[in-house]
Amino acid sequence: MACGAAVTLVGSVFDAAQIRTKSANLTTLTGDTNMLEALKLNSEDVSDHEEELRLRARALADEDRLYYFKRFKSEMKDPDTYAVLNWFFAAGLHHMYLGDWLRGAINLGILIVGIALLFGALAALGIAMIAGLLVVELMALFRSQTVVANHNNLLSEAILDEIEAEN
Repeated sequence: MACGAAVTLVGSVFDAAQIRTKSANLTTLTGDTNMLEALKLNSEDVSDHEEELRLRARALADEDRLYYFKRFKSEMKDPDTYAVLNWFFAAGLHHMYLGDWLRGAINLGILIVGIALLFGALAALGIAMIAGLLVVELMALFRSQTVVANHNNLLSEAILDEIEAEN
């Protein structure tokens, strides 16, 4: 049982690493993102990429297509959940939801330091840090559909690449 869990964990880590390496002229999922990711994504490019992935999925054999859809459905992310986490908790939880733990931790750190500075001699710096974070994350909130669609496209592409490599 422990061996199976270890294999699953290693497989998940490998899958996450594959997702991070996919770009196709789009922003990568984790690690390499920057604070203005939401502004860089072009919704038309994301939609075109999604259509290409749909065509690739349709071309799979029935058994492979069933595996693809089951796996994609279990791993895909919901834009509404991302938006709610961003709206109510601008502390980076929405980035963690998409698996970008580093960026989420940086946002959380900026928020905590900003709040701590509010109660000291550097209150203006604390306000500036929190305001800057909120401005950047507000832009991500308004583009949440595109950000999450891009994440799901990269996930879909990684799953399709894996299936096609096995065949």
